[in-house]
Amino acid sequence: MSTLVPKRVKETPASARLVYTALDVNGPLEKEALIDETGIARRTVNSALAELRDLGLVEARDHPADHRRRLYAATEQ
Repeated sequence: MSTLVPKRVKETPASARLVYTALDVNGPLEKEALIDETGIARRTVNSALAELRDLGLVEARDHPADHRRRLYAATEQ
């Protein structure tokens, strides 16, 4: 977990900050785990992930056990 939240994260909506923080604290997570961890709606998680990915703050990776699933991770920026 990093101790400094990137400035660009602070400028995003609260839902995106929550998603970023969950990824920063827990490491890579699947979307379902993000929904459970944050308690926010799937649609909101989708929007937050899209915004964070567009900003280069989150990346999507193939799940090592099943390439049909995706893991999302905070990037070090």
